[in-house]
Amino acid sequence: MYFTVIFTKYTKMLELTSYMIQRSQQLQSVLKKEPPYRLKQIERAFFQPHLHGWNDITSLPQILREKISLCIPWLSVKQIALFESDAHDTYKAVLETHDAQRFESVLMRNKRGNWTLCVSSQIGCAMRCNFCATGTMGLSRSLDTDEIVEISCEAPLSDEERRSHAASSGRPGV
Repeated sequence: MYFTVIFTKYTKMLELTSYMIQRSQQLQSVLKKEPPYRLKQIERAFFQPHLHGWNDITSLPQILREKISLCIPWLSVKQIALFESDAHDTYKAVLETHDAQRFESVLMRNKRGNWTLCVSSQIGCAMRCNFCATGTMGLSRSLDTDEIVEISCEAPLSDEERRSHAASSGRPGV
């Protein structure tokens, strides 16, 4: 029984560790035998708002797109829910990471018509302020680079509309 518990914990730790390898490292591994420009094509394509998956990168050969699709998910976070204000000027997305941690991102339009995307960097907050819902949950973990970048990339904004705000959980008011 003891060994089963240890083995299960070790296996889950290995799964989490292998998942946490950044997308660029995963791509480098898959693209070992490909020309160096393939990685640059992928990096450029990932930031194109009209592309929504590996199969949309038509500058890559079909067989390579299929190979990457089998090994690496396009996104490491998924949208669980989306809430819209009555005035249609604020949207809150509830997002979930690969390890079932949930966090939020908010898109707001100001009076001048500009949009601001609040990008989280953590799940929860270490300050534990009792007046704040995020503070009461404590700090689960920091988001990794891919998770943070994906929040920005997936927001339905044009380059002209795109403004970001780094949400700062745990920073006392200044």
